[in-house]
Amino acid sequence: MWFIVLCVMLLPFAFASIDTTRLPSEEVEALREIGRKLGKDWNFEEDPCGGWVSNMTYNDDTVSCNCETNGTICHVVSM
Repeated sequence: MWFIVLCVMLLPFAFASIDTTRLPSEEVEALREIGRKLGKDWNFEEDPCGGWVSNMTYNDDTVSCNCETNGTICHVVSM
């Protein structure tokens, strides 16, 4: 019984490491500044390379990332 309870309690932590790719903070700040100057309404509460959804879903709001460098760090390759 305790084993089942322990497994259920630890299950969320197993899935927490699935999306570990991150955009470096310097690139997030650069995107934030570019977005501000272009008048974009980009959501920076999400990682722009992992599930970032803009309120405006036009093609000119798309950010493309390369996450193949080492599997954990992404870099913006186009906007």
